[in-house]
Amino acid sequence: MSYEFTGTVETVEIKKSAKTGKTYYRLNIPVDGSDRWHSSFDSKVTDLQGETINFNANKTQFGWNLKEYEIAQSTLPEAPVTRGKGRSDQENVWIAAQGIILRGIEVGYFLNIIDALQWFNKAIPVLQAIWDGDIRKFSTLLNELELEEIGAGEPPPEEKI
Repeated sequence: MSYEFTGTVETVEIKKSAKTGKTYYRLNIPVDGSDRWHSSFDSKVTDLQGETINFNANKTQFGWNLKEYEIAQSTLPEAPVTRGKGRSDQENVWIAAQGIILRGIEVGYFLNIIDALQWFNKAIPVLQAIWDGDIRKFSTLLNELELEEIGAGEPPPEEKI
């Protein structure tokens, strides 16, 4: 029996079967808030790490087998695609911010897409500072966001005269 799902591929592991020596791939794609691993013999799945996909999976006695899949269309702008040995620093920051925003939308943290995009605009520099390991820039940006959040020292609206 085949099931249809949408999820983000968090991890891709390359494994070898002890019996046959055949290479296979395990993908961690959390579904409904719980970790779930899916197996595939398609080497192309290694490019899916960090991607949100629509996929079909079969349940077996040993777990889940990934069948067909496609990269899900996002409502957010696409990250710039770089090809080569790995992702660029900017692409990693973009993927991290995109994942946080998508999760915020899922759980209802953002009121609308404009709210999410405004947060995204604030989050990118902070995440870039983390990625760059620039603790001074990170601390400065975080302090600015905290001051903005508390209204830069203004009393709450109900206490204003």
